[in-house]
Formats: sequence, C-alpha cells, structure tokens
Amino acid sequence: MDLLDTGIFRELITDVPNRCLQPDIKKSYILIAKKLGTTEDTVRNRVRWLHDRGIVRGWKLGVNPTLFGYQTCYLFFDSPSGREKYEVLGKLRRISGILWIVDYFGDFTGFLISYKDEETLERKLEPVSSILESNAYIRVNNQFPRVRTSLTNTDWSIIGALANDPRKSYADIATELRISSRMAKRRLRMMIEERAFFIFPDIDVSKVEGRTVVSLVAFYSDSKLKREDEETTLAKFGDFFVMTPSPEPSYGAYIFMLPNLPTAERLFTFVSGLKGVRNASVRLIVDFINLLDRAFESELREKGIEKPTTQPRSTT
Repeated sequence: MDLLDTGIFRELITDVPNRCLQPDIKKSYILIAKKLGTTEDTVRNRVRWLHDRGIVRGWKLGVNPTLFGYQTCYLFFDSPSGREKYEVLGKLRRISGILWIVDYFGDFTGFLISYKDEETLERKLEPVSSILESNAYIRVNNQFPRVRTSLTNTDWSIIGALANDPRKSYADIATELRISSRMAKRRLRMMIEERAFFIFPDIDVSKVEGRTVVSLVAFYSDSKLKREDEETTLAKFGDFFVMTPSPEPSYGAYIFMLPNLPTAERLFTFVSGLKGVRNASVRLIVDFINLLDRAFESELREKGIEKPTTQPRSTT
C-alpha cells in the first residue's frame, strides 16, 4: 500500500472537515480523484486492487445509533495475559450492540458499544464485567450526530437495500423497491445530509503491507485547543491519516497508516508536545473487527430489514 491507497481510504470513510465518519456513501470516484490529484479510473482500479489482495473483504453500512435512541461509548482495557485477552475477544463478539472491536498489539483491547442507559450498558457488559473490574480500563463517550428528521418506511427500505451493498446505484435501488430513481436519489441525499448512516470497510489488517496501522488516542484540555492541535497534527501527518469516529470535545481517537515504526514514534512525540494535549498514546492495531452488520439486528428486523447474507466485492 502507498499514500494514494491511504488517501482513498480516508476519502471513502472519513468526513475530514467535520472529524467524523463519512455519511456520503455515494461519494463519487471523480471527486475523490480530484481531491487526490489522480484519475477516476485510477481510484476505481485501486479500490479493486484492495479487494483482490484481500485487504478489503467488503463494505458495511453503519446505521447512526441515535436512530434507535442509543448512546455509544468506547472502552479500552489491559488484560493481564494474552490468553485472557483472546477469551475476552470471543465474549465481546457475542455481545449485542457492539459496532467494532480493536485488537491492539500486546494485551490491550478496545471496543465501541451502543446502549440505552447505564443500567442497560452494565447488563450488556456482564460477560466481561469481571475482567473490567479486575483490570485498569478507560471509558470515553462517543457522540454520533442526532438525526433531526424522522425516517419514513421508504427510507428504511432504502437502508435495507443498501445493507449488503452501500454503493448500490440509484437505479438499482429504485428497481428493487419499485420506486422512481428520482425518489430514491432524493430520499438518499436527505439521509446523507442528516448523517443517518456511514460506510466502513471490513478490513483485514494482516494483509496490509508497506504500512503500519496505528491508533493515536489523545485527551485534550478543552475543545478549542483540540481543534487547533488536530489541525497542527494533520498539517504534519495528514497524508497518513485515515479516520476518526466522531467529534468529542476533549478526546480524540485517530487511525493512521504510517510507513514504519519510527514514524509512529515521531507522531507520538509530536502530539504529546502540543499545548492542548494532556496525554497521548500510539498503539499498533493487530485487528479491526467490524461488527456493523450485527450491531442492530433486532432493531433493523423490526423495520423489516433482514441481516445481509453476502458481502459485495467492490464499491463501484
């Protein structure tokens, strides 16, 4: 992989100006090509190459948790041993409402989970509560933007049509749902503007060659300094930046695809020295377990949307 591949990932999955996940699941390859200074065919061929090499196994549609009245938080924790860590990873996969799990190098693990209230969160975490209670862990709240418009039955049907192929054409959506292409496009654009969903790859980190995938976590003294420090960091390391989940006032988690470990050390040293950063860490990512297709199975089923059976091979 090279800087162009990293840039394509970034444009597909991140709304960089707003520091959040990309809601524009229909973002055109032409726009991506212009942003990166290349051609539409090059972008298309690079995406195809990422699939052919097994780096991207497919693309999943993530539904904004606030549509179901959910909050989200991210938990990091250290396991005392590798064996216990993998036992926990197995248990986490079976907990409902987890959007993704990140396996970091060593005994560190993190996961993003949705919940209605504190009591529900506590109940969901019962399978791993003894681990969390016996080991140091950090919890940070994540803020997905609230969708201001109520979705119609047609909107939910469109989400169902996109669940197995987030970049399906307007014409294909219209044919499948027996609505006009104009309506499909109008309703889809409304949901994109409302940030009702986002697109995220099912990525096999073990297949990534030529890049070191790391997570930068930083805690800031206030939101104004956070924005300034983010701009400073991206000005220096932006070519390697891939994504950040959501805008938080005093906390930031960012994924970078760096050329090597010394660059990871430079990133850590640079960010740690910024005026608004209280503390920071950089950790190698071993695996990114994408569970978006399972996160809200029961809620989507109530809307008449069944779990996708296959993953698409491309985003054309």
